[in-house]
Amino acid sequence: MSEDLKECSEKNEELLKKQYVFLAKIGHELHNQAHGICGVSDSLDKNWEMLNDDAKRNIVKDIYKSSEILETLLDSLLNFSKVSSDKIEMTFAEFEIIPMVEEAIKQSKMHRSFKNHVAIKLEQNLIQPTMVGDVFWLRQLITNIVANAIKYSQKGTVVVNVGVKLDGEEKFLHISVTDEGIGIPELELDHIFEPFKQSSRGEEKKSSFGLGLAICREVVESHKGKIWAQNNSKVGAKVEFKIPI
Repeated sequence: MSEDLKECSEKNEELLKKQYVFLAKIGHELHNQAHGICGVSDSLDKNWEMLNDDAKRNIVKDIYKSSEILETLLDSLLNFSKVSSDKIEMTFAEFEIIPMVEEAIKQSKMHRSFKNHVAIKLEQNLIQPTMVGDVFWLRQLITNIVANAIKYSQKGTVVVNVGVKLDGEEKFLHISVTDEGIGIPELELDHIFEPFKQSSRGEEKKSSFGLGLAICREVVESHKGKIWAQNNSKVGAKVEFKIPI
């Protein structure tokens, strides 16, 4: 028993350290972005008459980019509060599966990470059109996974496959999201659904604080399901989850 308590204490201590590091990063970035917006806005105001249209446009673009990062930081803080409370409230009801998935894809196209040169393809093989679950959080789950796939893809197609599969007498909703992006570093595959695990993937790591996929895992587990990720044999990655229905 003492060994179990020691292990639990060490895990809690490690999680607290990650939380402190996360909050320190967030605080530092919030300060930097807010300071940058104030600085360039003040410069734009004071030098308006002297600046040509191109210079003004470039400054406005800089303000927009910093505002996007601020939005990401605020989203991360909201996600942090959900992860820290260790509970997401669920409301279960019957709903149609495909309309929910289509709405999630639509929302992912409105996400700031969306790239016009990345296509999204929906494939479906349903033997049952409806299920019981929290339609809001399941839609958010799929939106997050698809938006994440788009973020790490420079081109190609993101394929969303929706099906209902049988395992003995039990039926599962099975959804996979496959991209043709840069893939996931092998050392990170087993940890990408853990909170505060910041991705090391290219420039995108600057706007990633490792909470989006942790929320995805929380949603899936609240539906008594399982979520996992793997790299494709040639290019890109695949995130899959299954939920009993």
